[in-house]
Amino acid sequence: SFLTTSSWGIERDVIKHKELFEIPYLLHMVSKKTKKKLIKYFEEIVSSTRFFTPIDSIAKEINTIISENLSKKNGYTINHLLQNIDLFHKKEKSKILLPVIEIYNYADILQNELNEFLDGQELYANITVYSINQFSPLMMIKISFAKTKKDIHKSKEQVDAELKKIDKKLWSEKATNIYFRKKLNYKTDNDIYIIRPNQRRFWSQYMALEDASELILEILNET
Repeated sequence: SFLTTSSWGIERDVIKHKELFEIPYLLHMVSKKTKKKLIKYFEEIVSSTRFFTPIDSIAKEINTIISENLSKKNGYTINHLLQNIDLFHKKEKSKILLPVIEIYNYADILQNELNEFLDGQELYANITVYSINQFSPLMMIKISFAKTKKDIHKSKEQVDAELKKIDKKLWSEKATNIYFRKKLNYKTDNDIYIIRPNQRRFWSQYMALEDASELILEILNET
């Protein structure tokens, strides 16, 4: 609804009747057996009243069925969208603006995407993560290219002080009292440092796919 209706968040959170027919659907991607399950659940919702039928539990079952029929990458995209809708509604109170709790999911996806691209080249992308204070304004990982493949490495090096210095350089004034913080990819020898604000929205599984695509494009442009 958020992606389809033209009035969402402007007039009211109600989708227009004609726009219902423009909503994407996935029924053509699932088996007949699964399709029957979805239709059955839908009919239960239509024929029920909220006082006697636990609609939330039915909706959860529907979401589970749809999730099982999605690829991992499509799942990452949908989760990222839902998180950003949370930002639209809750603004500065949104959870995706909070500091990063863990970065291994992001690092694992990024490493796998890069190594899939490098397959057959006798070259591997190995990732180093850092123990960064939750109050640090920035988060950083390092990608090292080598002839041997390694697991994600956790460095004991303290980089918080340097990240604070870098953060001061990433702000640029676009107009009076309006500032933009840039993201940074820093290259040196066989290493690439990815530096982003320490907010969950920049380190999601979906963003790992986006950053991998960006890095692969840069590699292709340099060869």
